[in-house]
Amino acid sequence: MNVNIKIKLFATLRAPSTETADCYSIPAGTTVHALLEQLKIPVEEVNLVFINGNCGNLTSILEGGDRLSVFPSLGGG
Repeated sequence: MNVNIKIKLFATLRAPSTETADCYSIPAGTTVHALLEQLKIPVEEVNLVFINGNCGNLTSILEGGDRLSVFPSLGGG
């Protein structure tokens, strides 16, 4: 069974097809790590994960209706 989530990738993690996916279908029980692998996003480049505005991590399981936001490490001056 598949569920739909919303994905927002920031800065260098942006992928053309999923930059702002408002309705992205994934198998039920998918972890953030598995989704990032599916999207070909190197997990070592991920610094922050938010699910529905709350801190998550690579082992968090995504559920239908979730809003996933993924941020890389950011540098600056």
